Amino acid sequence: MSAVLLSRAVKDYLAVRTARQSGATAKNEGQVLRRFAATVAKGRDIQMASLTAEHVEAWFVLLRQNHTDRSGTERPPIQATTWNNYYARIKSFDANCVRRRWTRVDLLAHVHPMKVAIKVRQQPYRLQPGTWTPTLVG
Repeated sequence: MSAVLLSRAVKDYLAVRTARQSGATAKNEGQVLRRFAATVAKGRDIQMASLTAEHVEAWFVLLRQNHTDRSGTERPPIQATTWNNYYARIKSFDANCVRRRWTRVDLLAHVHPMKVAIKVRQQPYRLQPGTWTPTLVG
């Protein structure tokens, strides 16, 4: 394994992904991975070989608590859908790092997708012609 820094790994990964994704997807992925790189090891730019599943797990756990972002703004815990979005972004990055042999461990070994609560929404009704009786559409 070579001594590749986390920031360099993210930069190289995003350069490849940006060419293959839509602008919005590339922007979102860049924001997530740059946030990850800036905060996962307490702000240090560590070598990929030193990054562990415990670092990644601790990063995700902190996101589920009230936290302060880099601008100093107090933020509420992230929602399950945001967690799953971050999970997907980090999983893709992790697969790339394993493929390039920058890391040999599964960085998401202790992190799993969260169950998303399904919201029950009001259903539209349609009036039956001539009876004025509402029936559920669908």
